[in-house]
Amino acid sequence: MFKVGLSAAAAIVLGGAIHADPTAQARGDRLSPAHEKQSTIPPGQAKKTWHRGEALPVRYRNARISDLKRHDLRQPPEGYRWVRVEDEAYLIHVTSGIIAEAVSSAFS
Repeated sequence: MFKVGLSAAAAIVLGGAIHADPTAQARGDRLSPAHEKQSTIPPGQAKKTWHRGEALPVRYRNARISDLKRHDLRQPPEGYRWVRVEDEAYLIHVTSGIIAEAVSSAFS
């Protein structure tokens, strides 16, 4: 009787692990940095994304996007421009580089 109770308890504990939340990779989210380094991205160059309110580094601020309609991007307001970083488009303030909008996978 004790072995059956112990087996049932183990099944409950292990069953919870089986039904746990799927990993980020399974959900389609970004890979962990360790896994990104194993893919085609060179070591130390894991993909970085920026978000609204952050300043885009200066080295990316001049990669202007000229064909806005092709990528379904709206006309930027005065003092802003769209720039491309890999497969993402960022609407940035021209002088500060602060991101007003980010569009992921705009070029894929």
